[in-house]
Amino acid sequence: MILLKKIRLINFLSHKETELSFEKNEKLLLDGASGSGKSSIMDGIVWALFGVSRADNRSLAHKGQKTATVTLDLLRDEEVISITRTATTTGKNTLSVSFVSPTGERVAHPLSGIRPLQEWIEKELIGASWLLFVNSIAYIQNNTESFVAQTAPKRKELLLEIVKAEDYRVFYENARQRLAELDNDHSRLSGQIIELEGQITALGVRLKDRGVHTQA
Repeated sequence: MILLKKIRLINFLSHKETELSFEKNEKLLLDGASGSGKSSIMDGIVWALFGVSRADNRSLAHKGQKTATVTLDLLRDEEVISITRTATTTGKNTLSVSFVSPTGERVAHPLSGIRPLQEWIEKELIGASWLLFVNSIAYIQNNTESFVAQTAPKRKELLLEIVKAEDYRVFYENARQRLAELDNDHSRLSGQIIELEGQITALGVRLKDRGVHTQA
């Protein structure tokens, strides 16, 4: 299970510097006036994980700032996974992932580059694409990508992702390949059996010609 442990927003949308920590099994209610930045916290979580926001990445920086940064600390078992995503007003983006042990030792993810790290986050860490995430886990404000607004093919794609259809395709392909291997082994062994039976028959004939009686 993945739990949100901490979020830190630096110059992200309406937040100049905001940090929230979460405890296990804690229920949290964010209260504030309209425009105070409540929705931006959820935006920050989604953006840090997937690099997708309701606003263009070049517009994420707080007014007068050139860089927006969001850091998420996620708890997986006893290990903390720290994800930091940064965007600039010029369109430059960075993504880093590190692992923090219970002793505080921090180790950078062996992968580098936004695309490999993003694929790892979606497939290995979260187990969901951005579209599935905002339709099942984090319901962001004014979500224009809600399930009911999707086309029929896209809804089908989301449902297949929910049931891990891709995993079943992999299992099916592995089973198909294994069956083909077993069929080849069966054919090979059947040929060897026929060959051995022929040799036994030929040996019996030779022994009979020499007057040696064999018992079946």
